[in-house]
Amino acid sequence: MHPLVANIHPSFRTAFFVWILSRTIAFAAVVKHRVVPWQIDLKGPPIWGWIADFVSHFSHGSTVFYILGELFLLFAFIASYKFSRKELLPQGAEHATWILALSPMLFVIAPNSADLWGVSLALIAVGSVSVGSFGLASIAIFIGMCVMPATIFAIPGITAIAFTTKNEYGQRGYLVPLVGLAAFAVTILGSVFFSDPSFLSRGLAVREVWILSLSDLLPIVGAIALAAITGVGIFRTKQWRWSFFMIPLFAPILFASPAEAWKIAALSLPICATSLSLISEDFSFQRTTIVAAALGSAWLVL
Repeated sequence: MHPLVANIHPSFRTAFFVWILSRTIAFAAVVKHRVVPWQIDLKGPPIWGWIADFVSHFSHGSTVFYILGELFLLFAFIASYKFSRKELLPQGAEHATWILALSPMLFVIAPNSADLWGVSLALIAVGSVSVGSFGLASIAIFIGMCVMPATIFAIPGITAIAFTTKNEYGQRGYLVPLVGLAAFAVTILGSVFFSDPSFLSRGLAVREVWILSLSDLLPIVGAIALAAITGVGIFRTKQWRWSFFMIPLFAPILFASPAEAWKIAALSLPICATSLSLISEDFSFQRTTIVAAALGSAWLVL
């Protein structure tokens, strides 16, 4: 390893390289589907629509919005590394970050959208609260909840970690979930009184349990497999508070829209990736999993 690279903190080094690779794959998918990545996706709560409409009036506003969203995702990878590092050796945490970043779940989220911002900020909040950075976690979950109310599914897990983690001053993060819930309440009330609240249920219709096709079964099987993997990780570490992060994994089982459901399930990615690395301490197995995730993502988007 070059000395210049070796002096960079492993979380930044790993996150940067995995971000470059994963977003290259995502950009290739965008080009193939002829979607302009810096064109803002206006779907989302009113606050996202208002900000997006304001930004689009500037000549390069949409491009700046796109870059900012991608930077949030980069920071999410850094936070996820730090989350995994608490339970894994450095190489294991690195592999977990690669598994997370190359997960097909992230590639169903549209670029320059409220969903990308929401998922990224929720992952930043999860990683930050796990290392005692409660201020950053509060800011991240507040903004994330404002642009993507579905991040409410991550609140039980964040609450469990916030209530059982102390920062360097011996304080617990009791305010982190309360800030998120306050942002959720403000977003919902603003939607009801100042805009059309139908976006809350759009794509989140509960599936007909007894009428399932093969395309319906695949996300259900995937969600059950991820829940089983997470359960093994919880059992190995005795981190019972992680159980609350299994809640988003029920989305592909409950909701009829795969895109909306996997967007919610992506909130569990740090725990799923860490659990997958914990199943076996064999680094060759972890590398095989990374390759499988990359091939699955490439097949999905290309």
